[in-house]
Amino acid sequence: MWEARSVMKSPFIVIEVGNTRAKIALVEGFEIKETSSFTADSFEQCFSFIQQLQLNKIEREIYLSSVNPDLSRDLKECLAGERLFEIGSDLPVPVKNLSLKPEQTGVDRLLNVFAASKMFPDNWSIVIDAGSAITFDVCTATGEFAGGIIAAGGNCQLKALSTYTASLPALVLDSSRLVSAIGKTTEDSMQASLIYGLPGLVISCVRAIEKELRKELHDANLFLRGPA
Repeated sequence: MWEARSVMKSPFIVIEVGNTRAKIALVEGFEIKETSSFTADSFEQCFSFIQQLQLNKIEREIYLSSVNPDLSRDLKECLAGERLFEIGSDLPVPVKNLSLKPEQTGVDRLLNVFAASKMFPDNWSIVIDAGSAITFDVCTATGEFAGGIIAAGGNCQLKALSTYTASLPALVLDSSRLVSAIGKTTEDSMQASLIYGLPGLVISCVRAIEKELRKELHDANLFLRGPA
């Protein structure tokens, strides 16, 4: 079923719902024609954009991938009657899951491995997906999900600092502004922990995975997607 849909020529809509954002795209063949991104609390804007993509009342198939049950439930209620397929339930991801508790694996991680195996078949890969969480997903040479690492993303770390301390302010990651490693304000010091700490986290995690699977990962591909 996946192979047949991968060559579908008529446009279809893809919705990826993360922990804090929803990304929507109109896809034709292998090209993304239109795309937009919304925060999880801007549901009305998200739904309005989907309606705009249904041009001329043409019935397009909609594919939904979600790790946010609340937002995906609201979307499915509003899209009742549409030709909507939820990846993972209506459309299982054709990836063998080697984890000890497969039911805990997010569909986003399985899709990362599926994409890596299609782009570079017969090769090991590490897919780094940076969002609210930073995941490191290991894809075997035969396209299996071998497991990986889950770490807190940048904004998740900042939220933890403000939540579990008495005086640290609530901030969001600002990667556009380079701050000194010797922060002169509390805000700059908190930003510096991410600007200089996140790259170290990524390097350390990748090296740890490579150390455990050094032989298999000799010619591994490394993918990075998503904002931290």
